Amino acid sequence: PFVMHLPEKEKACAPCHNMTPDDAAFASDSEKTNPCISCHKRMLDRKYVHGPAGAYSCVSCHERNSKPSRYKVRAKDADLCNECHFDKVKQFKSFVQVHGPVGVGLCSVCHDSHASEQEAQLLAPVNELCLGCHTSISNQMHVVRTVSGRSHPLQEVPDPNRPGHKLSCASCHDPHGGAGRYFFAGGITSRMALCQRCHNF
Repeated sequence: PFVMHLPEKEKACAPCHNMTPDDAAFASDSEKTNPCISCHKRMLDRKYVHGPAGAYSCVSCHERNSKPSRYKVRAKDADLCNECHFDKVKQFKSFVQVHGPVGVGLCSVCHDSHASEQEAQLLAPVNELCLGCHTSISNQMHVVRTVSGRSHPLQEVPDPNRPGHKLSCASCHDPHGGAGRYFFAGGITSRMALCQRCHNF
């Protein structure tokens, strides 16, 4: 990957940018005085911004004096994310089974740590993200064949359990894990019980 913050590259920026900011500059929540935002503001120009990034608290996650390049992330993926998202750690430990990326601590497989156009800083819309790995689902009948002869809708239909949202993979499956093999939402393990979350029969 391209690495910017090496001494020889920073020399080219020094005539216009403060490449040796002090504590006060790093603590600034103003885009005019924060040393990172003058170059990196565009990465935050999205609908959903991660808290530390939105507060310009870049050094919460990035090391000021890492070597050979400065501003490396202090830790990788879950090791870093879990420092703040301890509620998720507790939730994941309660699961009987966890989704593969969660199990190996790869939060960045699904989430952008800075900002995104998707809720929860997802890298893509829910279905697109899920089907990026679970490719076989898009080529087959999913869930059940309804009385109409069609598969259960997976999008563009209101989600009865989440007002203001449309149906997606996350309507039925918890993307992090669950009580059973298919990570059914709400800790459900029975397929019939899952259907009954929306259908009264």
